[in-house]
Amino acid sequence: MHANFEGILRNGLPLAAETWEAFKRETGWTEAEVDKVFTHQVSAVHHELLFDALKLDKNKGFSTVEYLGNIGSVSLPISLAIGIEQAASSHVTR
Repeated sequence: MHANFEGILRNGLPLAAETWEAFKRETGWTEAEVDKVFTHQVSAVHHELLFDALKLDKNKGFSTVEYLGNIGSVSLPISLAIGIEQAASSHVTR
């Protein structure tokens, strides 16, 4: 498979920012109301640039790209599942 990652990034970031603004208008949410952010992760660089473009706190991001790599369309559901599992296990009292 060949993909133009630079072109995807250059065109995708403005689209993501536009979509995020539309989502906030529709829901009435603000960045401050978001506790955790799960995204499709192409690379750590893309992840960081996305958070900059959306003006989101990078500490709210849940990233698995560092140890799973770019796993395509399954990165979002797997990252969400891992995040839910980690949150659930951190609430277990022993």
